[in-house]
Amino acid sequence: MKTRNVAMYGMLIALAFILSYIESIIPIPVPIPGIKIGLANLVVVTALFLMGPKQAFMMSMIRIVLVGFTFGNLSTMIFSFGGGLLSWLIMTIAKRWNKFSVTGVSILGGISHNAGQILIA
Repeated sequence: MKTRNVAMYGMLIALAFILSYIESIIPIPVPIPGIKIGLANLVVVTALFLMGPKQAFMMSMIRIVLVGFTFGNLSTMIFSFGGGLLSWLIMTIAKRWNKFSVTGVSILGGISHNAGQILIA
């Protein structure tokens, strides 16, 4: 089981990294700097449902650090940590509550990610 988990972590982190790169090259016609679609957060939702909340948290934090060092800077990472932490918390609560589908949990995660970044600002 350990080998399977390591392989799953590696694949999901690589996928999140690739999706973050794709997001960084897609121009979004919104006058707010730093706005993104949130493709990489799909990997966190996937990890939450496939592996559990602790693993999804680790995936989110590793993704934020790797993407921050590669495509961003310290301020980008700080905003991402705030958004990622609140997003993970809300998605975990929503999943445990069993009132939302995967899509609903993902939407709540996107909304709370934006709210977390605004709180940091």
